[in-house]
Amino acid sequence: MSRKNKNFVPLLPAILLLPFTFLYYLTVKIRHFFYDTGILSSFKSDVFTVSVGNIAAGGTGKTPVVTEIVSALKDNGIKTAVITRGYGRSSVGRVKVDKNTSAYISGDEPLTIFNKTGADVICDADRVSAAQYLGTSYGAFVLDDAFQHRKIRKHLDIVLLDHDRFLGNGLLLPSGILRDPPSRLSKCDIIILTKIPGPDADSVQKKIRSLKKFKKPVLLSQIRYTHLSNGISVMSPDELRAKKISAFCGIADPEPFFRFFDKFDTVSKMSFKDHCSYGREFDNDLTEMKKESEVIVTTYKDFVKLSEEQINRYNIWYLDIELVFFDEYLKTTEIFDLIKGRMSAEK
Repeated sequence: MSRKNKNFVPLLPAILLLPFTFLYYLTVKIRHFFYDTGILSSFKSDVFTVSVGNIAAGGTGKTPVVTEIVSALKDNGIKTAVITRGYGRSSVGRVKVDKNTSAYISGDEPLTIFNKTGADVICDADRVSAAQYLGTSYGAFVLDDAFQHRKIRKHLDIVLLDHDRFLGNGLLLPSGILRDPPSRLSKCDIIILTKIPGPDADSVQKKIRSLKKFKKPVLLSQIRYTHLSNGISVMSPDELRAKKISAFCGIADPEPFFRFFDKFDTVSKMSFKDHCSYGREFDNDLTEMKKESEVIVTTYKDFVKLSEEQINRYNIWYLDIELVFFDEYLKTTEIFDLIKGRMSAEK
């Protein structure tokens, strides 16, 4: 069973929605004009500020990239804080994530970033206020989903495009999947093409060529699945071959995750809306999945929203990942090398 999200708008609805798309386009253009001409001003922190964003709505893999960047900064001795809106959280105002924070208070993505990196993570819709609150004792701020956030000026703007959806039909919301016109890519500093099948795939090379017109460095990122964990024990992916599996997730683009299970004895796959909550009623779905499967597998972002009782009762594991980065010449590269160069130029 699968409850799939739509990545593309069907032709007839896209046409019918064109008047609203035009209004959205005008709103976006006017807003950018106000910031570009200085009618609206932006706050610039003394702390080196990196933004990881996108121009398509959801599903580009921001959280893993943010995690990789924060980990790289910390590994190089740079004290780092993450500032995020905390989309989907039940709380309001400012929340500083700690080991006692639940996913419902912070949102699933901020808690994921905190657990994976140990960095300070601040949830606040007012990111200028959050940056001022954090002060200048940090070496870097990483802003999650902030390409469209013009109230704060970034030293490095990274924009993600996922390989499968790319630019969709090229139209803005609601006729398409874009939050900004493709021309805005010329205003970022680095473009990362995420979730690639492989660096030398023809489809990847075609997309690299189409991005060259924006005259920005293009990086590629590939997901590699490393291990599974239930929070206590660890299991290699190969150990799944002898088991019947059910898989579920509540992420914007579930297909890359589900494709991993095509080579295993997968009984069922269930997808839910992005940032969905898993309450007690979710036990009904878990019961159905458990009937014919020995193990249930999900993403870490979903795992953090489950209770310990659910994890133990239904034998739920998360599939962990790492990202491998390539430059446009298909050579493996480190994301920190690009950040380091920009940080040096800003000093």
